[in-house]
Amino acid sequence: MNKEKYFVHLQKQIVSQTNVTNEHGITIYATEEEVKELERLFIELQSADFTSFLRALVPIKPYHKAESVEEFDESYKELAKKLYALGDDEAKKFIRESGIIGSRPIDTEYTYPDPEHDGGKEA
Repeated sequence: MNKEKYFVHLQKQIVSQTNVTNEHGITIYATEEEVKELERLFIELQSADFTSFLRALVPIKPYHKAESVEEFDESYKELAKKLYALGDDEAKKFIRESGIIGSRPIDTEYTYPDPEHDGGKEA
């Protein structure tokens, strides 16, 4: 199948072939099946986010130890990996620099790649 150009608006969690705003976020090249997979990952992320929200309403368990937080983090990483695989060069650069995937800590003072944290390997 041929890959088509899509625009991903991360805040709205939308994948579209039409660039409705100049701030779409990420440009990807994907098949219809890959777009459906991205949409599934967005739904998983929304579900994990809602579960995390509900967990936050229960004050007896420390938030940072909640399984819902780990579920959200894993969903977010899985989505980032998919976007990285499908993204154009600018998208890949954004994801690498964000520190979402890989072992590099999220810290704007580091430049990518950072051999001390990831062995100089790209995500």
